[in-house]
Amino acid sequence: MVTVPNITLFDVSLGLIYLLIIYFFAFYYSRKKKNNIPIYRYFLFGLTAKIMGALVFVVISIYYYNKGDTFLYFQIADDLRDHLFLDFSDTLKLLFTSYSDLGDANYNPLERYNYYYERETNWVFGRLVFFFNVLGCGSYLVTSILMALVSFLGLWLGYKAISTLYQKASKLMLIPFFLIPTALIWSSGVLKDTLVIGAIGILLYAFSNVFIHKNRILLSIILITVGVVTLQLLKPILIFMLI
Repeated sequence: MVTVPNITLFDVSLGLIYLLIIYFFAFYYSRKKKNNIPIYRYFLFGLTAKIMGALVFVVISIYYYNKGDTFLYFQIADDLRDHLFLDFSDTLKLLFTSYSDLGDANYNPLERYNYYYERETNWVFGRLVFFFNVLGCGSYLVTSILMALVSFLGLWLGYKAISTLYQKASKLMLIPFFLIPTALIWSSGVLKDTLVIGAIGILLYAFSNVFIHKNRILLSIILITVGVVTLQLLKPILIFMLI
């Protein structure tokens, strides 16, 4: 059975520490960049919107819905993190074990859930969440914040690409990218949508570099590869979004 995580004093304290670190670097980075690229005056605004989306998602998921796929993904990642401290080498092996071979593994994080919905993609996404879980010290709140941060960075690249093409509409473009409440909340937590939205932003940026601006070609090819691989891994949710 999937356990709904609690938000304790530890989670709040660790979350505040992470936010202080994130905003320290974000403030320094945006202040440095906005002198040459005016849209960076919105960088902290976009980041704050994304972080707020993550916090709202956490509160709604835990205290209103009290269930959902998000807790399954987190539980898989948390089980892997627990196993990491018990058997480090076996956990590393598990991270490179495909879903089809998982039944033959010494430890199967999915076995006790008997979860019927998209189990293969649950395993793929659970392994991705594992890295955020480790960085977040097993905190659902901090894991959500870190995933929202990564999603924001990808989304910001997409916003930057569009704003470069339509400079006079850069302020208006904040609305579709960062201010639609449902899109913001449901793409800022421990969900596949969070990484999908970030990957789409990366692809917008990379393709605009290659086909319009014709600069940063090597970097853009690498980013296109990262974006396509991410969407390929999480394609069921992408298909759902396009229907």
